Amino acid sequence: MDDSEFEELVVVLHAAVHAYAARRTDPHTADDVAAETFAAVWRRRAAAPSDSTERRAWVFGFARHVLAHAQRAKARQLNLGVRMHAAVMAGLPIVEPDVAERVVDSHEAAGILRRLSPRDVEVLGLVVWDGLSPAEAAAVLGCSVTALTTRLMRVRRHIAALLRAHAYDVDHDLNDEDRRLLGGATEGGPG
Repeated sequence: MDDSEFEELVVVLHAAVHAYAARRTDPHTADDVAAETFAAVWRRRAAAPSDSTERRAWVFGFARHVLAHAQRAKARQLNLGVRMHAAVMAGLPIVEPDVAERVVDSHEAAGILRRLSPRDVEVLGLVVWDGLSPAEAAAVLGCSVTALTTRLMRVRRHIAALLRAHAYDVDHDLNDEDRRLLGGATEGGPG
């Protein structure tokens, strides 16, 4: 990959890589992950695949590893109790009143996601949140497309079952976008 191809790759994928990281970590770490991902891509540009679809998956593979490294480092450094104590001591509010409803919704969604395995969350995230095709997500995870689509179908069914267990009427309480993300797993029971 030459300099102009690298520059084009950054223009095309930077926002997607940043969004991938931002959904999984805080904004500052997401900025660092995006920057470090493209620094790693630059260092390894000679090994870049020539196909643009393969390149996208290749870049997301770097992002996945950089993010994992950042999360491990952060886990060693941070403790929730220490951070909350520091916020209180600094006079910062713990929860802003105007975002309370979003916090409740996020808490419920996080509760459902915590019931999934990390691998299931990653599969769902790559396809649903990051917009990768099943082939691209399979390349990032190092598995076959068939294995990925099977896993994705099971994850969607599991989420639908968890929603039902939390008293959601998945055919009526969810909006069209949520139903689309579940890929039809809401119809006909938990599968």
